[in-house]
Amino acid sequence: MRVFIFGTGRCGTVSIAAALKHATNYTVEHEGYSPDWQYPDHHIEVNPQLRAVVGGWPMEDYRNDMFVWIQRDREKVADSYRRLDGGMWLDYWWEICPTVRPRSDIAAARIAVEWIEKQCFDAFRSRAQTQRVILGIDRIKNKDEFPALWSRIGAIGELAAALRVFDTPMNTSAQRGDG
Repeated sequence: MRVFIFGTGRCGTVSIAAALKHATNYTVEHEGYSPDWQYPDHHIEVNPQLRAVVGGWPMEDYRNDMFVWIQRDREKVADSYRRLDGGMWLDYWWEICPTVRPRSDIAAARIAVEWIEKQCFDAFRSRAQTQRVILGIDRIKNKDEFPALWSRIGAIGELAAALRVFDTPMNTSAQRGDG
């Protein structure tokens, strides 16, 4: 089995990848690159950008594998994107967006995130119900969602160590120097 994990970006994929590296029966990559879209068996690919291809031809070979949508509170994602790389990400996004940019950066970020969430929804919906999971990063420590995913993919390894990864946020705006 392969597991493909995607999301909006700024949604916890770095932490998820770090936690899943405690599974000894899978290889794990965060934003790995496969030019031919070939992934080995027992591999977990964590990449928010997969949302753009999950429903398309590059992923046709993976109809029986698991797809996980990492969700994070929309306002937190929008705020993070607003500050990402000193606002350069938001400027770039609106350069390619085919609509008029709002004057407020937070409004612009909210619209961008809503559009990206729609991509995630479409990607998620393109997969069979038995092959898809939603994992809420904001509640990952408060419920049994991560252990349920761990079990569902048949992960073997240090689950307790994997859960400890979530004790320390990773790749935050503050850690990146985004303010």
